[in-house]
Amino acid sequence: PDLQVALGNVLRAEAQQRVVLAQLLPQLSGTAGVSKLLARSAANRTTGDIDVDLFPSNATTYSAGLGLSVPVINLRGWYAQGTAEQQVQVAQLNVQEQRRLLALTVARALVAVITAERVVELNRIGLRGSLERLALTKRRSELGVANALDVLRLEQDVATSRATVISGDESLRQARETLGIALGVGEGYGVPRQVDLDAVLAETQQACGVVGTPEDRTDVVVAREQVELSKRAIGDVYRQFVPTVDLRSQYTLQLQSLANQFQGIPDLPTGYGAFHSWSVGLNLSWNIFDGGARYGQLRDARAQVYISQAQLQRTRNSASVDVTQARRGIDVADQARQVADDGRALAREAERLARVSFELGKGTSLELVDAARQLRQADVQLALREFDLVQARIRSLLAQANCTY
Repeated sequence: PDLQVALGNVLRAEAQQRVVLAQLLPQLSGTAGVSKLLARSAANRTTGDIDVDLFPSNATTYSAGLGLSVPVINLRGWYAQGTAEQQVQVAQLNVQEQRRLLALTVARALVAVITAERVVELNRIGLRGSLERLALTKRRSELGVANALDVLRLEQDVATSRATVISGDESLRQARETLGIALGVGEGYGVPRQVDLDAVLAETQQACGVVGTPEDRTDVVVAREQVELSKRAIGDVYRQFVPTVDLRSQYTLQLQSLANQFQGIPDLPTGYGAFHSWSVGLNLSWNIFDGGARYGQLRDARAQVYISQAQLQRTRNSASVDVTQARRGIDVADQARQVADDGRALAREAERLARVSFELGKGTSLELVDAARQLRQADVQLALREFDLVQARIRSLLAQANCTY
């Protein structure tokens, strides 16, 4: 939706550009009318009275006219045309920025779904292991090797594993719904198992080219263009002090019939007269004093420049820090993955030793349950750190990229 809004803003900017252009082009208008004389008075030469003739015949007037206005001097209009063109460019840059953000959002949601699916799989593996240990402990209890406390601890471990499975399933559903929202779908969207994250990263890199510096990132470029647009608003106010000159021409045709006073032209019925008028002139319009409104607009425009410059500085700082954090995030994520891998290896060995010790009767069920729990957590942590590394690479790529797909 955000991308669609940005595309709609481009269409609006182009439409406004056409509206501004119309102010610089000739304007042609036409008029037509008809009027009927309802009453007419005249002096009676015999009696000296005033005779009133209601609804006289042949007392209809037809009129038509054409008006042409051609802008000759319109400094504000010419300046506004350049501003409109720059607004179109800013809207197009906003589309590129929304594409970059959309790519980042979709990539993160995609990795989140894959991560949640992997966690769900590990949760089910952990539940299956808990059930196997419970079955083994019950068998040992029947043989008199294990006691009721051992069975109870394993049953608690199974209950904990089932709760983890339920929580993981809900997290997966929410991750899919988040991906669906990012794709513009009002429902959950799954990811096929054969999706290759390395291929996704390569396609993202192909669609979004890396920029040289944070200054070249689209959000910084947009903020910089907004500063220029704010400065043009000052120029627009100054041009309101300049008069405008228009060339105007008016042509009028009237057909009158008043008691057969006029004899018509050959193509018209008898009793009609045709009257033509055509005028050409220059019209100068100059707003000499408007109560100080333009000075207020000038102060407002200067304040907008100050605000846009502050926003530009904030965007520059955010982009610079974002790029720095994204680049550093790859190393941090890789180190965290290595630590998680080592921790998983230690947890696996600890679980093996606890299981062997329990089978030999030297270890307790508490040690067995705790070792299994730590192994499950280590497996989940390793999966999370692996996908965090993929997300860090995607963020590092899109933090310094412009997307033109």
